Amino acid sequence: MVADRETGLLEREIGSVPGLARMLEWMWQHAVERRAMGGAARQRVIAHFTDDLMARRYSELYEQLLSGSMM
Repeated sequence: MVADRETGLLEREIGSVPGLARMLEWMWQHAVERRAMGGAARQRVIAHFTDDLMARRYSELYEQLLSGSMM
């Protein structure tokens, strides 16, 4: 998930081609910020979405579903 202006840019209007073009142009023109957002995105993925962590979360979810504790 993108955190606006932290790990990337979000266009408010879904499907807006001009909005996407503005975001891409901004990224092209702001190399320092682009690299910082890329680094922040990488750290977010490492911290929240590793294979081991996701496997554990799915396992916990399946256990909860099977035990009926989520109902």
